Amino acid sequence: MSLDDLERELYQQQTKHRVVSQKPKEEEPVEHSNLSHDWEMADTPKEKSTFHISRRSFVTGISIIVIATLGAVSLLLLNFFERSNKNVNLEISVPREVMRGVPFDITVNATNQLNVSLRDATFELNLPQGVIPYTQSAGRAVMTENVGEIKGGDLAKKTFKVVSVSDVGTVQKIGAALSYTDARGSGFKNQKMADIATTQNALSLNLKGPDHALGGSTIEFIITYKNESSFDFPEIALQAQYPPSFTFISSDISPSSFNNHWKIEKGLKSGGEGSITIKGRYGGSGDSQLVFPITISTTFSGTEYRLVTQNLNIATAPSPVALSVLVNNRSDYIAHVGDRLNYVIKYQNLSGIALSDVVIKSTLVGALFDLSSVNTRGSFNSVSNVITWNASQIPQLKLLDPGASGEVTIDARLKSTFPTDRYSEKNFYVQLKTELDSPTVPYYLSAKNTSVSHTLETRIGGAMFLDALALYRDPSSGITNSGPFPPQANTKTQYTIHWRLKNFATDVHDVTISASLAPGVTWTGVVGGNTTAPTYDNRTGLVTWTISRVPAMKGIVTDPLEIVFQIEATPNITQVGQYMPLLSETIIKGTDDFTGLELASRDTALTTRLPDDRTIASGAGVVIP
Repeated sequence: MSLDDLERELYQQQTKHRVVSQKPKEEEPVEHSNLSHDWEMADTPKEKSTFHISRRSFVTGISIIVIATLGAVSLLLLNFFERSNKNVNLEISVPREVMRGVPFDITVNATNQLNVSLRDATFELNLPQGVIPYTQSAGRAVMTENVGEIKGGDLAKKTFKVVSVSDVGTVQKIGAALSYTDARGSGFKNQKMADIATTQNALSLNLKGPDHALGGSTIEFIITYKNESSFDFPEIALQAQYPPSFTFISSDISPSSFNNHWKIEKGLKSGGEGSITIKGRYGGSGDSQLVFPITISTTFSGTEYRLVTQNLNIATAPSPVALSVLVNNRSDYIAHVGDRLNYVIKYQNLSGIALSDVVIKSTLVGALFDLSSVNTRGSFNSVSNVITWNASQIPQLKLLDPGASGEVTIDARLKSTFPTDRYSEKNFYVQLKTELDSPTVPYYLSAKNTSVSHTLETRIGGAMFLDALALYRDPSSGITNSGPFPPQANTKTQYTIHWRLKNFATDVHDVTISASLAPGVTWTGVVGGNTTAPTYDNRTGLVTWTISRVPAMKGIVTDPLEIVFQIEATPNITQVGQYMPLLSETIIKGTDDFTGLELASRDTALTTRLPDDRTIASGAGVVIP
């Protein structure tokens, strides 16, 4: 029955039971109830308005009944969910305290206390920032494990292995959840939270350095590291950051990259420890102290995590002696094989007191020094390569007065070639290590003696060599030349040009080799070789060979880079009785990766003399009529 039909039937029933007054209108008025009055006025506008109000009231009542029914159903469903969740017990077990960097277990248990099975059950572990999976992909915030069906009365258990890389002193919440469905496919999810505190570092650092660093002096500090945990770290790494005024010299363990990173690939077992000693020079730039941040880290799932960072602070003090070294009047001179190096070592007493028995020692370091060429007023020990000056050579050093200064010199030549027996070596340099020492100590220093040092490193630029040669008979190139030889006036003869490139000591990039064909010589377009082909500009006659990069020792320990191209030469009658020019001087240029300087070399022009063609007799290349 529709709503309109329902209203109509209700109206008819009420009309049948309408109350009507039995007294005529002219008699005394009789009071009527509101309901009777309303129905008596049914045909008037007032009666119509009253009927519509009643209809709305009816609709409102029906709506209230519907809403109440839906609410009751929702409440029943909610109660069903709550009962289901209460009958599935979820527990999370975590250690209350963990060490930073040490893996630990988190166990999640779920007990099904229902009489029905839980389907598609999945454990979730929600990790806060700073807690990572131990073996899975780093950076995952949620770890999941599908356990499938959990039958009524059964227990499901999963253990997750994670690592805290959070700062010591932090407390974080880890959330566990169990998601599942019932037999009708309805989804449910139970959750539990637990706190975890990172209370201690698994790895520790102990840093030890001098009380003071003097400007211009060499300082040394020791990094000691230890595993304080019961976990064996499979790999650790240490990194040191240096202040700008500190120049790294050496370390007792070779850095794995640059001069400040050491990878301990053998790892560090529980309770194990090790150390690294670093030596460098403080330039004395007016710092109040030198700060060296030292970091120890480890790797989980291919990602490196810093576990401990600690600063080594070394106070500075003004240098009691100024010590400076120049080579060829520069501190940044870049040398080349065969160069003569003139070192000037200057010193001045700034301590405010006289320094007695001053000794200056300089050590020549580097395989490219020609030690037989050393020239100096000092005493030279050619076994240790140490040059010494004291009061016996310079009387002033017996007692160096406040403010007094002086200088000593060394003259030495570099070898004319790079060592070819060191095939794997490149980027050569030489050093002059100088130290000034006196047993006199100024009152403001806590030291056994007064000592300053200076190390000057001089880089050796690389060298490229190009061999340009012309051949008439050249079967090894695979190119056949034609035409008469000796060359004949007004007649074409073909030749092959070879460019062979060798590179010493440094990697070189953006290499360009070029030369121009002589008048009367043309390009045939026939090329060969073991690298990229050259280009030819027929307007200028310029042949150009470009190479993006040439590694060190190319052509020394391996075959040289080589190109071959064919030319065709037609002598004119004015060249009869002479050698005909074929190719101009060949010029090679490139940029040295090690020094940043441009390297340049050249080879002589080529003619029909053909000195490199062993099948040609001397003088046979003269042009004939």
